[in-house]
Amino acid sequence: MHHDLGSLLSSARISQDITMAAMAEVAGVSVPTIRNLERGIGNVGSYQRCLDGLRLNLHWLDTARLGQCESLIKRRKSLGLSQRALAKKVGISHRTVIALENKFTGRIDTLQQCLSVLRLRPTLRSVANDTTGIDARILRDDRLLGVLGAGDGDTPRFALLHGDAHKTMQSLPSAIVDCIITSPPYWDQRTYAAGGIGEERSVDDYLSRLRAVFRQAHRLLKPRGSMWLNIDDTYHQGTMLGIPWRLTLGLVEDCGWLIRNDNIWAKTGGSLNRADNRLTHRHEHIFHLVKQSDYWFDADSIRLTPKPARLGGDVVATATGVTLKACIDRIADANDLTEAEQSSASAAVQDVFHDISEGRLHDFRLIIRGQNRVTHSDDQRTSARAERLERDGFYLLKYNPEGSLPNDVWNIAPERSTGRGPHYAPFPEALCEIPLKATCPTGGIVLDPFAGSGTTLKVAKRLGRHGIGIDLSVEYLQEASERLSLVPSVHSSPL
Repeated sequence: MHHDLGSLLSSARISQDITMAAMAEVAGVSVPTIRNLERGIGNVGSYQRCLDGLRLNLHWLDTARLGQCESLIKRRKSLGLSQRALAKKVGISHRTVIALENKFTGRIDTLQQCLSVLRLRPTLRSVANDTTGIDARILRDDRLLGVLGAGDGDTPRFALLHGDAHKTMQSLPSAIVDCIITSPPYWDQRTYAAGGIGEERSVDDYLSRLRAVFRQAHRLLKPRGSMWLNIDDTYHQGTMLGIPWRLTLGLVEDCGWLIRNDNIWAKTGGSLNRADNRLTHRHEHIFHLVKQSDYWFDADSIRLTPKPARLGGDVVATATGVTLKACIDRIADANDLTEAEQSSASAAVQDVFHDISEGRLHDFRLIIRGQNRVTHSDDQRTSARAERLERDGFYLLKYNPEGSLPNDVWNIAPERSTGRGPHYAPFPEALCEIPLKATCPTGGIVLDPFAGSGTTLKVAKRLGRHGIGIDLSVEYLQEASERLSLVPSVHSSPL
């Protein structure tokens, strides 16, 4: 039996009758990369993604019980080797050993050498109780492969998969989507066409099932990707259950998601309040979650158009009506400033108004010691602005000339019943605009694991993004297919 990593991968691929081209599509790498991996050249991450496609795990002594990193550490220690000693024997750096043992990253030829020194013989084993592998049949799904292989400049492509969200997501390879936008069924509020999530007997069961779905979402999302989760609360036995935050904090606990925003969808309009002892409930949460602090975000694509400065005759005013004379007068009246500080502030303000007259800036704020409070904090230990104010006597807050970013309260009307298809509760298209523009690059792939009638995918098509939709209801997916003009339309889940 072969025990070198390249031969193991090659034999496994061939035994499952999967071409290099199909493997490359699913793993998100090129055919030359597959060829190199099968020669024992390349990185561990790409190798593991190929194994995901084959439903296989890399195995040696104790990996099933301890995992790859812990098993390497245990074996090294059992042989009385330090990390530096192992690095010296293999001929690699100490940092390389640390990366391999802590994150299982590096080159496969380095991994092979370490295994040899540690006297470990790698094999491949089928994934038991699979939550990370894919069904080999999905490698032959032309519609899905078309989406995974699409890029910027291609006509938007879509795949609609019929099946349970959790099981279908299990069948997909890791790190394939740039963005996830979804609104799962709410608990104990509506009856959906095909049942499923939302009809559990207890809220704890509901949250448990959703957490399992979003563990898969974390796996499918690329490292720099974003997830936008629209979720509402439920009243039960006289109290709100706190579902949005209970779910979101559970996701953080499960996978370490970073919460970037809790956006509030403030519904303009909506149904009447049937209760006479509480205020009308007209908002929902849309959480923005990411896997790491370095995530893809195109701020310029969603900036609000700034109000123009006022340029007329000899008078130049900012967008909010501030003039140079008004600023100079304020500086002259600032008793807490020294003459040198007043002179410096006047020169800075004149430079700013020059930029305004030249069209490089449209507005700013002038903060002066003794006249204004510092934004956020007066404590110089925690506020750089407070430090600047104490040091210089003033500072300028210049507005971004490209416009400001939207705030986290979105006033959007809910989808009306007029003209509505079979789906009972589609969310409005406007909810998808900011997420798609800001966190899914043009030509990227968005996933909606509760696709319903396909609103997320419809907006993705209009904005030049590709998409994958999953739903348990054939009826809903058929409506989504018609909205996307897909023929043929719906694919059964491989599971």
